Amino acid sequence: MGRTRYEYSFIEIQRPALELPEVSCVTTFGTPRWYDPRRRSRNLELCSYLEITRRLPRVSELHWATAEAGLFFLLRREIRDRFVHTAAAADAHDPCRWLPASVKTMAVTIKAPNWSDHQFDHHRRLPNLSRPYGHDEVSAAFRKMSVGLKKFRFKGIADHALFWPSPSEKHIEEPHWPNLTHLRVDLSYQSPSGKWYFKCQDADDPRNHPWSDVPVSGDALEFRPPGYGTEQDKEEALEYLASWLDHVPSFRYRDGRGVFQPTFRTWPNDKVMIPLLESFARAIGQMPSLRSAALLFDDGDLDSYTFVSYASPGYETTATRNAQLRDQKLFKTVPRLVISSCKWRMSKSLKGLFREVGSKCHNQATVVRYLPVSLDYSDDDDDSD
Repeated sequence: MGRTRYEYSFIEIQRPALELPEVSCVTTFGTPRWYDPRRRSRNLELCSYLEITRRLPRVSELHWATAEAGLFFLLRREIRDRFVHTAAAADAHDPCRWLPASVKTMAVTIKAPNWSDHQFDHHRRLPNLSRPYGHDEVSAAFRKMSVGLKKFRFKGIADHALFWPSPSEKHIEEPHWPNLTHLRVDLSYQSPSGKWYFKCQDADDPRNHPWSDVPVSGDALEFRPPGYGTEQDKEEALEYLASWLDHVPSFRYRDGRGVFQPTFRTWPNDKVMIPLLESFARAIGQMPSLRSAALLFDDGDLDSYTFVSYASPGYETTATRNAQLRDQKLFKTVPRLVISSCKWRMSKSLKGLFREVGSKCHNQATVVRYLPVSLDYSDDDDDSD
């Protein structure tokens, strides 16, 4: 059965956090750095990670690693909802409302579903996990957890609410990260809204099917995976899965290493990308101690690539080595933002948000540069609204 053996099997601690013993000698909690949530083992649910963490009053470093359930979306939503409920369930007077105050470093990995053998399949339709909120509640919960940290790293499926409150949230408060020095976010190409962060640049590309940009219909959320119901439930779920996959076009090519799926989503989808970048810009403007911040995208089994990289004066960006060499001209003097986007360009208003970060935190506007097209440091004059 390989790596799919425990794809729908998760460990959940049933006892409430207050019934768990408090352990004051633990300073680091979570999975080892080498742990891969896709391997042949059961994953701990996010809500259980949080329950245990709240009983560790001296913990300073967290490493949470788990995986999203696969094609049966009802289980994915239930697991995410349990985490959101656990995060918000603490009493208002509880000093550990989100995380213990001792936590300074947090790394979260939530492996996104990978539905092909080698590379992420760009033809798949995605579920809308943001309904009925209008934003991703899991992203919002992690944003609230991060405000007291010094270092925060997140890898998984998230939306703009990870950085800044969505207008659809209740009791909106402007966030502030007074101590955060390092921020790295590796996002899946999938967004929680059922939309892709990237699209095919050429509408006439034969690999491009516009219907794959339409979220999966609501009836897909009615089925649990085998093992979570009766035998009849299992048969209905498998029948539905087979009928759904039959409508997915197959573009599998073969090279010297074997069969692989074509990747054609290379152009940012403005409808979901722009709100994400706007929130990212507003967030780093509220981080006065920030040294570096990076927003990367992870295409399944492929390596993540840096999409947006920001650095304060005197610190390196996480952009390519070539950019870092040219970056030495301004290394000690000004804040920089490097965007790896081929020929895609931000609007003038979005670029202005990033430039304001430097003005607010360092009294000097952020220098914005594009890779690989713009490698020099002369001001770009191709801004557009």
